[in-house]
Amino acid sequence: MSERLLGWFGVGTFGALWAVCLIREAPRIEAELLAQGSEAINVAGLPSNGLIIDGRALTWRGVVDGAEDIVRVGDLLAEMAGVRSVRVDGIRRPPPKAKTLERRLAQLVEHHPITFTSNSAVLVSRSRESLDVMADVMAGEPDMSILIEGHTDSRGDPRMNLELSQQRADAVRRYLVLRGIAPDRLEAIGFGDTAPIADNASAAGRRANRRIVFRVKE
Repeated sequence: MSERLLGWFGVGTFGALWAVCLIREAPRIEAELLAQGSEAINVAGLPSNGLIIDGRALTWRGVVDGAEDIVRVGDLLAEMAGVRSVRVDGIRRPPPKAKTLERRLAQLVEHHPITFTSNSAVLVSRSRESLDVMADVMAGEPDMSILIEGHTDSRGDPRMNLELSQQRADAVRRYLVLRGIAPDRLEAIGFGDTAPIADNASAAGRRANRRIVFRVKE
């Protein structure tokens, strides 16, 4: 056998042995990566049972609260030594029913604000129409209690503002009861001008501060 053939034979033998070593090492490497990845995800407070490894490619599927969880898991896995690729398939966790209802009511108020005639607790007609829609939404979740908050701007006497905000919250509660919502599900509290969400120095700010807010609890 020529020296050249012997050389090629030696290279081929070495390559074959190297391939065998890689094949034998692959399961150990995968197991180590899987263990490290699972620990990292558990530390992040998320379930690790959705972690899958194929070679050095990691895929995690699980329920998350938001996009930040997806980014966090991706970063944790990508930082691990030996990982070649990472894929995260996050499934958004449905929000709690109370938050879902509260968000729905907030959207309705945003598009159809609850307003009153000036310096009184008399609902304007379009506000009664808005509350009709809200009553229908509330009726669909009969196990949830609702806090009705009344707020005013800072003009006038603070004690009068507090009284007016309570009267307005009470007026909303009475109307919802008339629309079929159980009285024991509704609580009305006036906050006066103590919780502004905008600057009372401007007309637009004062208008934003005169508001009804719905808080929902299961």
